[in-house]
Amino acid sequence: MFTEFVPNKRIVDKWSLALEGSETYTFDAEGSGTRLTIQTHPRSFWRLWLLDKLVDRFEGRENERVLGRLKKFMEATGGPAKMAG
Repeated sequence: MFTEFVPNKRIVDKWSLALEGSETYTFDAEGSGTRLTIQTHPRSFWRLWLLDKLVDRFEGRENERVLGRLKKFMEATGGPAKMAG
């Protein structure tokens, strides 16, 4: 569920399934493009630190995959996209 939307600036998404938490997507102008920053704050319902570590690891990989696809799409359509290195 999107709980906050600031056009051209930020989107906040909160969820509550087997995991709960939030993601904040922040958009900042950078040169002629836009920098997208994702902050993820997942937490397991069971509060097991090992499960939380596994989720963190998976989320990091998933975010990299999604950002890579977004970058390719934006470049193919002529939209500005830059990946932070």
